[in-house]
Amino acid sequence: MNNEQKKIIGYDPNTGQPIYEQRKQKDGLGIASMVIGIIAIFMSVISFMLILPLSVVGLALGYSSTNKQGKAKVGIILNFIALGLLVVEFILLMLTFAFVG
Repeated sequence: MNNEQKKIIGYDPNTGQPIYEQRKQKDGLGIASMVIGIIAIFMSVISFMLILPLSVVGLALGYSSTNKQGKAKVGIILNFIALGLLVVEFILLMLTFAFVG
């Protein structure tokens, strides 16, 4: 983005140079991590086969996010919860097979 397109919010009193507005960077990777974490938790009810790849991708996006606060942190937590649900479901499945057959 050129300096002409940025909004000037003032001028430096020492140098006379314009001071431009700093735009907030959007945290797309953090949002994606959070959304994938929510999907992974809902998928734990339907099919536990999709939880592992979804959670791994969600964790990778959360950790590679530039902003480790807010949505990225929530995404990392949700993906760890989904992995925990995967472990619990796998243990319950193995116990079911052990007792039934």
